[in-house]
Amino acid sequence: MTIGLSIRVALWSALAGGLVAVAIFLWLDWMMPGAVTIESGQAGEIVVEVEGAVATPGIVHLPAGSRLHQAVDASGGLLPDADTTNLNLAARIGDGERIDIPARTSSAAATPTGADATAPPSDPAGALIDINNAGVSELDQLPGVGPVIAERIIAYREVNGPFTSIEELDEIEGISAEMSEELRPLVTLGA
Repeated sequence: MTIGLSIRVALWSALAGGLVAVAIFLWLDWMMPGAVTIESGQAGEIVVEVEGAVATPGIVHLPAGSRLHQAVDASGGLLPDADTTNLNLAARIGDGERIDIPARTSSAAATPTGADATAPPSDPAGALIDINNAGVSELDQLPGVGPVIAERIIAYREVNGPFTSIEELDEIEGISAEMSEELRPLVTLGA
């Protein structure tokens, strides 16, 4: 059984046309990088949670294919104590990611000249914040604790009862051991 001449010509023509199209695509991509793009299936938007040393921690909506620095910008930018040493701000982020921007743990650099470096920092009123009774607005005053983490602290104590130690803060999503150590001189468990 033989294939008719017209069918063979049509098949070879289609193959040649495909090869020409690929060659043109590769040539354009080589001559003008970025001019030709192929969608990777990431249409629409992504939703990520940004926590830690940003101005307004919480959920942000970004275009698909966004990078870490865009998530930080959408969260109000970095706080002065943000530590980006181990972060790649140019990294692509994906839908559903949780991003934690760490804060510098050394408070010695923030100690005013002549101040006692061993004295615990305190709020302007000089009172410690009682993590067993404080509301969102009071907890939000703590460094690195925004409204989202404040809500988690309250939810934790509602489910588990009052905190019996500061170390229990480590069990709350968004609070690291280093952060709870930083909060230690600023909080109390109440009377």
